[in-house]
Amino acid sequence: MNIKGSALIAVVVLSAVGATLIVGSLMVSVSNYNLAMSRSNSEAALLLAEAGLNEELISIGSKTSQTDASTWVTVPAKTSGEPYEGRKGTVPGVSGNYWVYGTTSPTVKTAWTGTGPLYLVAVAKVGGAIRTASLEVKVTQSAGSTPTTSGSDFNAIVFGNVDTKGGHSEGPIAVGGNWNGPYEINQHSASAKIGTDTRVGLYNGGQITRGNAVKKVFNGFNAYIGGQINCILTMLGNGTIYNTVGTNWFTTEESKWQSQSDAIGAMTDMRLDVSDMNNVRMDVTKNTLNGNVKVYWVDDKDLAPLKTLDIQNMTASDTVIINVEGSNVDWGWQVNAPFKNRILWNFQNVANIKVANRHLTGMMLAPKAHVQQYNNIQGTMIAKRWSNYGAPEMHFTNFKYAGAFAAQSTFSTTVGYKGNYNAQ
Repeated sequence: MNIKGSALIAVVVLSAVGATLIVGSLMVSVSNYNLAMSRSNSEAALLLAEAGLNEELISIGSKTSQTDASTWVTVPAKTSGEPYEGRKGTVPGVSGNYWVYGTTSPTVKTAWTGTGPLYLVAVAKVGGAIRTASLEVKVTQSAGSTPTTSGSDFNAIVFGNVDTKGGHSEGPIAVGGNWNGPYEINQHSASAKIGTDTRVGLYNGGQITRGNAVKKVFNGFNAYIGGQINCILTMLGNGTIYNTVGTNWFTTEESKWQSQSDAIGAMTDMRLDVSDMNNVRMDVTKNTLNGNVKVYWVDDKDLAPLKTLDIQNMTASDTVIINVEGSNVDWGWQVNAPFKNRILWNFQNVANIKVANRHLTGMMLAPKAHVQQYNNIQGTMIAKRWSNYGAPEMHFTNFKYAGAFAAQSTFSTTVGYKGNYNAQ
């Protein structure tokens, strides 16, 4: 029995060796074909991985209006049933798939938080070939900067129609729709710049109307009118009238200011104490949530009673931002502050603002609102529509906003790759 067992083992071993030799001979006959196919699949997988990186870049570019930058990129997590992390995709005509995600490092699978370095990593598989590619994306931070230089040069930007009964502005005015009624524009020497146009006093995308009503542009600044001029437009100081307006300027401005308003609305803020019957005292040293940017919130109804807001201990490096919750504001506050050009009122979702009982002091960021003005507005006004009654004024010279805005991440689609690219 032992002899037979040994013989059986020997036979098995010999059989295995024989099989190995046969397989080896078969491999010789197809080795050239398999090598070419392997190389082809490897090259196709690398191209597919790069296609995944490009597709993710395009996806990021389409999401940059979202306030939370961390939502721009795909997280490095596996979907159920998938072999690799990220979002699965393919390219028409290629028999394979890629998986792509964003991370803080090409070697560590950590979700990007919206700040700091951003890398995209893509794994692609074609046939039996697997390739990986990664690149660093250029992301710029605009914390504390103006959302748009040209927009901040204006005393008022109104995206829709305007109806005025009189009054004047100290600074330039931009109106996206039709402007009906008399008004005096840019009485002080403050010019706005749009592109190469450096002496903009009036920038009006629609018609300016109302028969014999007179609009005046002061101090030799220019007027840019996109529609018909159906009123008397007087240029004081030899300013020029141009019948050209950038078709996308107002659309771009509206998107930027709405994005900024949303970003401010998402900031951590504290409730402003309005319990005093006559006064509201704001000691900015007690608000440490956002460093020198002091963010508060109030309800729309809080602003109706006649009160005085005393902003205390404010320095030249502080910014005071007040988020207004609700949809309708009947303004009743007087504002006392040492730096009134560093105060911003964010009316993120407010539909109607009536300024009648008191002056409104500070920048008014109200991209969805119809502003009805009976009293002075002391600062830049950003609004959807504007109507005034009587002859209220828009003040700008000592009130042009100099404070900070919300920190926002902006993706530069013109740059794309930052320069660090790796393929394996």
